[in-house]
Amino acid sequence: MSTRSVGGASSRYHPYSGSDHHRHHHHHGSSREDRGFRRSEGTSRSSRDYYRRHGHEGESRESRRSDRHGHRSEGRRERERHHHRHHERRHEDVERRVHHAAVPRIPRQMVQGIDNRIQVFSTYPKTSVQPMEVICSAISEAKKKILLKIYHISSEKIIDLLVKQSANIPVCVHYQESPDLESLARGSQIMLDKREGDALLHKKTLLVDSNLVISGSANYTDLSLDRDINLVVKVLSSSLYKVVSSGRHGIANIENRQKVIYYPLHRTRNRIENVRPILDQLNEAQSSIQIAMHTLTQQDIMFALERAILRGVSVKIITDVKEKRLMYPLIKDMKLYSCVYERTCEGTLHSKVCCIDNRILLHGSANWTGGGLNKNLEDVFIIYPLTENQVQSFMELWKFLEENSRPFSPDSEQPSTSSSAT
Repeated sequence: MSTRSVGGASSRYHPYSGSDHHRHHHHHGSSREDRGFRRSEGTSRSSRDYYRRHGHEGESRESRRSDRHGHRSEGRRERERHHHRHHERRHEDVERRVHHAAVPRIPRQMVQGIDNRIQVFSTYPKTSVQPMEVICSAISEAKKKILLKIYHISSEKIIDLLVKQSANIPVCVHYQESPDLESLARGSQIMLDKREGDALLHKKTLLVDSNLVISGSANYTDLSLDRDINLVVKVLSSSLYKVVSSGRHGIANIENRQKVIYYPLHRTRNRIENVRPILDQLNEAQSSIQIAMHTLTQQDIMFALERAILRGVSVKIITDVKEKRLMYPLIKDMKLYSCVYERTCEGTLHSKVCCIDNRILLHGSANWTGGGLNKNLEDVFIIYPLTENQVQSFMELWKFLEENSRPFSPDSEQPSTSSSAT
């Protein structure tokens, strides 16, 4: 990576306190969360050993490249389920306890303060507060420092605000793509850090003043924040800020009533390592799984969803219509096929969000694909237990998607789409 100040002067301050290359988190103390994380890490290693011993990583190179493989035998899947149940009994880590029975939704009378700390915004319906407004307000009201990690930024409105703020406070932008960013920021004190290297910087996370984190699926482009379907979560928490800025996996406790688990994803050869947090939540679902995802082709996730259907969980997936050619060969012979719907409205369904049992929200920048979960630099967040207002905010987007989608069909025509980056 090259780091430079656009104005040519040396940086007064570099607010990037963590590295995207960190892969391990050293835990101190003996809190319940810390002990849970140590057990979780042990489970991940055991799972990795299991998959290696049983040939899970011995699949053909062709199937890895295409993210496809045939169905495993019922016997093998049953052995895997038995193995995971065995480890669940031995490793009751924090993430595995995040399920319907353990985390009832917080009643309305208890949530006035929490609802101001964690807020969910989406680009649709347009009657709601828009993510563009939330992002611009956070930037313009910053008093100390701004750090942005973004895949694509081209919105002149956002760039102008960053330029203006750089005259008074440190502003640092880590980005993957932005043809016009350097020219628009020329003469300012913004520190630009363009991503170089094999792993794609696909994050969409804004850190402000040591206590504000805004993250989600939206790139900072006019198309992404106006025309496309995206979800953004704003969290006012100094503890979450510290965790995210460190670049390491951790938990933030929000007023002792909610928790936000942060997973920074990095390139890994072990495909199950980064997928495990998602699988743990899907495997614990008891009543419903609602997924709004641009692209979903990760095979282990599909098998987890299939198992959820078999145990009586209501599963519904709404995905972007232009990605159907990738998904269809993987689900055409599964029960999951009847649970998949495709976008019919204009724009691109660009969100990467899952709501489980109306209690747990998984969101972030990662598509649920082999590339998104194993090759890119991504941010994934798990929030629980949800308040009624937070569930309602998600359901407003979900209702819009249900009204603008149809059952999955490999032959249906595609509505118009935007050119927004994924």
